[in-house]
Parts: sequence; C-alpha cells; structure tokens
Amino acid sequence: MAFDKMNCIKSICLYLREYLSDEQFEDLFSAQICAFQTCLEEDIYLDIVFTNFHSKEEKISLRTKLYQYVMREDSDLYENTNDVFVEHMIAEDPEGELVQIVRKKQERKAEICIDCRGIHTSSELIRTIKQSLQFPAFCGAGWDAVADLICDVILPQKIVFLYWGELERRLPKDTNVLKKLFERYLDDLCLIVYE
Repeated sequence: MAFDKMNCIKSICLYLREYLSDEQFEDLFSAQICAFQTCLEEDIYLDIVFTNFHSKEEKISLRTKLYQYVMREDSDLYENTNDVFVEHMIAEDPEGELVQIVRKKQERKAEICIDCRGIHTSSELIRTIKQSLQFPAFCGAGWDAVADLICDVILPQKIVFLYWGELERRLPKDTNVLKKLFERYLDDLCLIVYE
C-alpha cells in the first residue's frame, strides 16, 4: 500500500478512535516517517516526532492537536471511523500494513485466569498483572505505570482472579488500588471476576 495523505489521515483517525494503540501508532509513524513528513503539515509532523509516548500529558496534548488537524482536513473520515469502516477497510485490503496492525489490536482472548495464591507482595501483584495482560516491557514497576498503560494493552473479554479473597487479606491496599484502577479504566472494556 502506498502511504499517501489519505492513509496518513486514516491512520490518525484510527489512532484517535482507539483502533490503534499509542505503541502501534508510534511504530506505524516510525515505519512510514517519510510518508508522514511528506503528507502532513510540518507542525503536526513535528508534534508527532517530538511526543514522548510514555508521558500521559504529552499523549493527551498530541491527541488534541491531531483531532484539530483531522477536523480541518477530513472531518467526515473521522466521524465515519467506526467498526463498519474498519470491516470495510479489512475487506478492501486484507493484507495491507494498516489492516494487519488493526487486526492485531482487535485480537482478544476470551478469558485470562490469574491465580492469586502465589502473590505475597505489591511488586509480585504488579508483575503478575503486567505479565498476564502482556504489558510492554518498558512499563514501570508501580501502580502509576500500570494506570498509564492499561488502556494500551489488548484486554481479554474476561479476567478472572482466582483466590481473590486470600489476596485481599494479604494485600488490602494493593487490591483496593487494583480494583479502583479496573473500575476507572476497564469498566466497559472487560469483565472482571473476583473468585
């Protein structure tokens, strides 16, 4: 697929509509940097180049600028970027680079079970969450790092915590933090079961 201005804007729309994660958009941008440089206004291109995708504030700022840019360039494309649009895009170019990235984002496991019996410390709980949900390797070792990246991982349809009651007795503060984090970020995205 030739990466022209339309594909650059389509990529931005998919990113803004969360069909592409921060990491996927950053990787796509890096892979197609020459096309983005040619197709985008210089200030938007430089905003992407200089964004630290590990900083929540910078990502929010970039998303705001990209939204304003897309609304100027092709608001109809943004408004129509939805599941039907993605299905049509997949049907049109099933082997395309952008389609492969979107497919990867949409692949979800049905269920992940996390056995809490072997978890005795806060760091073990955080490490278990990061491993079970396949957080990127650069994710830090604290709850703030987990909160910053929780929306960027491909979540299963259901997460089951086995022996949760035992874990709550051992780590009441950490289990409370985890429950609040899930309620805040995953309430509509994933079913959480505490057994």
